[in-house]
Amino acid sequence: MHSATLQVNSTVGDILRSIRNVHSPIALVTGASTGIGKGFAQKLAADGYNLILVAKTGEGKLLDKVSGELEEKHKVSVTSFTADFSTPQGVDKVTSIICTLPDLHILVNNAGFGEPGIFHRKDIRTLTDILMVNVVAATRIAHAAIPVMLSGINKGCDAGTYKTRGIINLSSLAVFTLYTPNIVYRSTKVFLKGFSDSLAFELRNTGIRVQVLCPGLTRTDMYTKLGYDEGHPIYDKYKFMTPAQVAERSIDYLKRNKVMCIPGFRNKLLAFILSNIPRRLFYAFYDRFMKGMGKVVKWEKGD
Repeated sequence: MHSATLQVNSTVGDILRSIRNVHSPIALVTGASTGIGKGFAQKLAADGYNLILVAKTGEGKLLDKVSGELEEKHKVSVTSFTADFSTPQGVDKVTSIICTLPDLHILVNNAGFGEPGIFHRKDIRTLTDILMVNVVAATRIAHAAIPVMLSGINKGCDAGTYKTRGIINLSSLAVFTLYTPNIVYRSTKVFLKGFSDSLAFELRNTGIRVQVLCPGLTRTDMYTKLGYDEGHPIYDKYKFMTPAQVAERSIDYLKRNKVMCIPGFRNKLLAFILSNIPRRLFYAFYDRFMKGMGKVVKWEKGD
């Protein structure tokens, strides 16, 4: 087995040489250095998948640590590298790798980010980067992966540990709300939900399963950056799930060919309520919820 982390300036040839001995089954996870992406990497490695892990530029050391731990613990092959998904060149690197693979069994389109704040006050470059990473990159990577998966099916290759090939697109429970103080982020997740629903139907008879994963509150670095350190009472009060729990539920749903995965009973109930509640009641409920989290976004006088 081998583990190799390559930095963003590594060529596609460098990366291809690092995975030349990787054999099926293969899973590719984006945003794999922390959070839900790391949870998927751990789950897939435990289930015997050889991994190609991608993280954003600047997280090479974190990714190297994750890769080494997974390879040592699960005896799988792990290749990892960084790429900037906000640029066409960064996405090109990933799609070029995918197109050269003999087969791809699982794709987890997990990479994404958001930045809370009032829409018209945010830097338009940041908002454009959110669109690039959450929508354009995920779409391009899925577009590159499908022909490779179909080729493997047509060749009669091993279907992998889960007896299927699958694409998991990370959306969010936020798609069931009418508003969040992170408008562009939420809108990208709405796109991924609709995209996944339609793609699942289009591929229904091909042997490729598509899932849209809509987790609720999950213990990730996003909340640490907001000031919620480990041990903060908010995690217990609002029943945050762990990345491992989210990944476990998602894979269980993929095995059962369920297109929509909302992990956790509380999240399912919340999605149902938010999908059916009148708007006036929703705004009252959601405003109270955000105040409870201490992160409500207030408009200044004159806005």
